[in-house]
Order: sequence, then structure tokens, then C-alpha cells
Amino acid sequence: MVVCCLCCTWLFDVTHQTIFLPVVTYFSRRINNVMTFYSASVKPISQTAHRPWTNDSAVDDLVQDCQERFCTFQNASIFVSTFNVNGKSPPDYATDWLVFDTERLPDFVVIGLQEMDLALGTYVTESTIREEQWLRAIKKNLPRTYEIVEKIRLIGIFMVIYRHSESHLPLPSPVHTSWVATGFLKFGNKGGVGISFNINDTPVCFINSHLAAGGELSKRNQDFREISQMKFANGRGLYDHDIVFWLGDLNYRLDSPYGYDDVVKIIESGKTNTLIQFDQLQKQQESRQAFHGFKELLGLPFRPTYKFDVGTSRWDTSEKRRIPAWCDRILYWTKDKQIKISQSEYSSVERITFSDHKPVRASFMLGSKIVDQQKKIKVYEEVLREGDKKANEMLPQIELSATEFSFGNVYYRSAVVRTLTIKNTGKTGTRFSFAPNHQDDSLPENWLTITPKSSYIEAGADVEINFQVLVSDEEARKISIPGKSEFPLLCILIIRLDQGRDYFVVCDAKYQKSCFGCSFIHLVNNRHRLPKDEEDLLVAPPNEKDPLQVGDHRVPIQIFWLCWAMRSLSMEEITFDETFSESYFHQIRDCLDNGKPRELIAKKDKKWISMLYSSLLMLIDSFKEPMFPGNINLSEITSDHERLLTISAFPPPQLKAMDFLLDFFVDLTLKNDQFFKNLQVLANILFHSKIPKGTSERRSLLLFCINHRRHKRSLPVLIDDHPTPVAPME
Repeated sequence: MVVCCLCCTWLFDVTHQTIFLPVVTYFSRRINNVMTFYSASVKPISQTAHRPWTNDSAVDDLVQDCQERFCTFQNASIFVSTFNVNGKSPPDYATDWLVFDTERLPDFVVIGLQEMDLALGTYVTESTIREEQWLRAIKKNLPRTYEIVEKIRLIGIFMVIYRHSESHLPLPSPVHTSWVATGFLKFGNKGGVGISFNINDTPVCFINSHLAAGGELSKRNQDFREISQMKFANGRGLYDHDIVFWLGDLNYRLDSPYGYDDVVKIIESGKTNTLIQFDQLQKQQESRQAFHGFKELLGLPFRPTYKFDVGTSRWDTSEKRRIPAWCDRILYWTKDKQIKISQSEYSSVERITFSDHKPVRASFMLGSKIVDQQKKIKVYEEVLREGDKKANEMLPQIELSATEFSFGNVYYRSAVVRTLTIKNTGKTGTRFSFAPNHQDDSLPENWLTITPKSSYIEAGADVEINFQVLVSDEEARKISIPGKSEFPLLCILIIRLDQGRDYFVVCDAKYQKSCFGCSFIHLVNNRHRLPKDEEDLLVAPPNEKDPLQVGDHRVPIQIFWLCWAMRSLSMEEITFDETFSESYFHQIRDCLDNGKPRELIAKKDKKWISMLYSSLLMLIDSFKEPMFPGNINLSEITSDHERLLTISAFPPPQLKAMDFLLDFFVDLTLKNDQFFKNLQVLANILFHSKIPKGTSERRSLLLFCINHRRHKRSLPVLIDDHPTPVAPME
């Protein structure tokens, strides 16, 4: 692998006080014996006395070092609370939770809820009933002088920000919101919501998140990295703010050598602080895998907040006996040491008992900047003059721990992470940012994520950057090419220093083709050849006496295997709201991709069986084509006759596949009376649509299809989720 900077020329024109970035940089790399050149355009940054906010971030950073000369600071008191409410309706009054000193009411109150609504229908409809209940309850518990600044919701993840109407601080405007879904099928059962605005001239961001549960530590870290990519409508990312407050049920547990009984004894004896060393979140921060640079200024001065028996402050006595942990956290990150922030409270509220979590509270005092623009212009001019004198001394320099990162073989939905360390070896602090990736147009945009994408590094300091390769549905659909068993992923990252040279990092990986993300029509037509064998000309024909090798001509063999496995185990055991397990999914994916269907029935536990069903939904959702064609105009289908005509007009591949699947779904209705909890989710997946509009029409068409098949099998028609004998269908 050859990486070559042919020319990097610096010009400083002191007379005109204009600084030029690299005049031209050629980056060359031999790919398949073809030399590709990348040229960085000339970027003159002119001194303009009337624009101290130019895109010259290096100068801006030096100006910020002198901010005391042109800024005054106005204190902003901020109360932040996070609470996983376990799907419960709010009480009229929440004792000790939203209680304030009436003489010193905070300027802003930020409340983040998780699991606000656990009803499965919430994942696919726009029901706001529970949200309205909580807003009424919060309003009732807050002093009357508070008004909503903004609110945002992603299914059960909800955040609302209030401002004291008599606050000396101006009303924030504009206010931006954003969200990132990370959970099962990206329906929003896990993920994060964000609100961004300025307090005076200080950009502030609030993130409320609910990360992966249970033993899914690597998935929690992955969720953090995905949410960290959040962008707001004004173009700001998380790390473009002066300060970020991150709250939520982060779900980090204890990596403790002690069992449940020992941990409970330690807590009850008042020695809770001895357990902090086992806290997963702090360990991940220390290893820089997640939340690097985020702080909990007061440590963990309260007992674990999860898990309790509902209605009590008694630790979990259920069969699972969850080991207590600090799942619920409030952290903050500051852009640089100039940010003035202090914290006076960090506590939990143990008297709240209606959830299996306890709410957590924190109080902060932020010194918000008020910029005097005329004074800033003068400082800016001085910095430019001084910069001209010391230009050569102040050229930023960094060292990279590596310039090439090979991720090896990567698989569908399995994240691979590598870490780059950037050390500032220059005499002055510098800011870096990653320019847009250079890669072939045939590659998906988001196969490689970078956290963080920009940062400031003090002289002599270093920062760690996480590169994550993750191929999910969107990426897999684009690179799953018929006839190819793997696909090379390659990009050139450009690290751009303010007033410094560009640095280059090459990242490559080899995606191993999976049945997930393929064309289901291609899989049907090649059902006796696994995706990993598509380039192998010597694949043995199937054993016609083995039904698992023969499959069913109507569907890809992977769908046949999943349905066979669920029938072979126990369809009654499927729980349609079971927590998603990333590790179980990876095992199921490997069974399907490696042609080992009998391993699908090796495990007998309920979670495994439920994951088989979840994997079926994920497989259907990942296909390039929907099972129900996207050109159906549901609003025009008003009768059963029209529904029957619509289904009859399906393309042959979809018609055959639905013929097979409907038999399986009918069997599920007979074996499992919880099936209809999943009907709306299933309908949306068959249509490849997650938008709320049209949900009832999609559900109605699927219900008609199931009933039509039940009628053919002389079974009663299902109405309103309950089997009820009715007259035969026409």
C-alpha cells in the first residue's frame, strides 16, 4: 500500500495579510493498478475586520483564548433529570422529584423520560396519549412560572425543556431538534433525541437516550457512536456545541465478581462506593470506547437506580434477580477548558416507587457568554497581526498512531471498531476535522462512522478517534451484488488541520455477503447456493431426500429454515415484545449464511425462539424488494373484493412468497394468542414502510390476507385481534 504526498506548499503573504492553506495536495493510491489522484483546492482565508467569525477556526480558537476581553458571562442555572418510567402512567404528584428552592428556581428544567410508552402499537402509530399525560403531570409538579421551550419524542424516548418565564436569560431562538433510532428494526425502541439552542451566545445541546439493555455492552457502545453522529437542521453536530448534556437510561451494568446477594449486602451495608470500580460506563470511558471526554463531576454519590420491585424500594426479587446497577446517568462534555460549568447536585429519588428505576437529578450552573462584537473585532485584529509575526512558529503539527486501518472481514450488523490516536506535537493548540470521505460512488455513504469528527487538541495532548465499520440494511442492499460473495470497502480519510497540512488515513474492509440485504428474488432463484458460495463453481447439488436442503420453491431457503426451526421448537413460546439480543442474532445469521439450519434448534430457551421470529422479520425487512409491492394505493382499496384483486395482481415472486408466509402466520395465530400484538409491526415490514401514515390500511390488508387463508383452512375469521366464528368469506 503506497501513500504519497507529492506536494504540500505553504505560502504566507504578509503584505496582504492573507494566509493560504496548501496550494495543492496530490494524494495518490494504486487501486487495481489504476492511479487515482485527489487534489485539494486552494483555500484563501482573507483578513476581514468586519467578520471575526470567519471560517478560519485556528484564528477563532486564538480569539477564544482571549474571550475574557470581549465576553461577559451570565449565569444560567439548569436542572436536568432522567427517568425510565417503565411504561407507567404518571402519578398526580411525584414526591421529592421535581422539588425546587422557590427562592432560587432554575432558569431551565430539562426532563428526559425513557419507556414512556411500552405499548407495541406506539412503535408504528402517532399516538400521543401517554405523552400528553406526562406533560400534564410534569406541569402540575412544576411551579406555574415554567413554559415549554421545546419537546421531542422518539416512541418511548421523550425530552422536554422548560424555561422560567421570569428568567433574566433571553428566550432561546431558534431551537432545533433531532433524533437517531438504534433499536430493533430501527423502530425507535432504543436511540436518542436531541435539542439544540443557544443560551445567549453559548451553543448548548441536550441528548436523552435509551441504550441497548442487558448483556449487550458492545451494542451500548455502538448505540453511543450512532447517536453521536446526530445532526441538527442548522448543520451542527454534537461536538459543534460548547457544551453537551447527555442524560438517559444508558443501561451500563456492573462487571462485578459478586453475585446478586453479595451486591445487595454491600449496598445495604452502606459501602456502595466500593462497587463503583465495577461500573461498566466508567470502564468504557477509561478505555475510550464510549463517552470519552464526558464527565460526571460529582462521581456517583447515590445508590444504584435499577432494578427495583415495582411499588417498592426493594431490589429485584423476580426470577431474574437483576444485579443492581447505575443505569440512569447524567453526563456532560465541554468543547474546551474555557467553558464555565459547575455542578451542585447529583442524586437519585428513592421515594419514587411506581417504576423499576429511580429518577436521577442534577443541577448545573453554566456561565453563558454574551459577546461584545466590537471588542471581539479588536481582539481578532490583534490576533491576526500577532499571527503574521509568528506564523511559522505556530504551524500546527500532529502525529498519527497509524495511517492505514484494515478491518478485515466484516459481517452484516456486526460492528468492528479501530482507534486512531492523534497527538499534537506542535507548539500551539490546533483544531482538526475530517473532510468528506474520498471513495468510489458504488459504495454506501455510511459504512464507516467517525467519533468524534472534529475536536480541539491542546499542545502536547492527544485525542482518540473511533472508526466503526457497520453494514446494516441500507449498506447491505447497495453492495450485495449477484454473483459476488464479498465486496471490498475502501475509503481515504482526510484529516484537515486549521492552518496546517492535510493528513491522510486509508481504511479498508471486506464485507462478507449475507442473505440479509440481498434481493429475495435472487435468493429464491438461487436457493440451493448460499451467498458465500456464489463465486464457487463446484457447489454440490442438494440432497433431494433432505427437506432442509430442498427447502420450498416459493421462498428463499433461509426463510424456510427459520419457519421450520420455530415450528420444530415451540411457536407458543414466542414473545413478540422480547428484548432484542444482538449476540443471539449474530448466531442465527451465521447459521443461515453458513447453511447450518439444524443449529437453529440447538437452543431451547424462550429468548432464542423469540429471536428466531425477530430474525425472520429482520430478514424480510432487509430484502431489496418488499413483499407487498410499493405501488399499491391503499387509500383506494375499500372493499374485500378490491383487496382480493390487489393481492392477485402481485408480481409472481411476491405472490408465491406470501403464499408460503401466510400459512406460517396462520399457524402462529393458532399456536400463539399474542400474535396480534405484532400485527402492525409485521404489516409495516411487509410493506417496507415505517411511516405512521397508512398504518391502519397496511394492517387491514394483512389481516384480510390472514383471514382469507384461515377461511381456506375452514378456520374462524379473526376480528379485532380475537378469533370469532363469523359467516364464511365470499
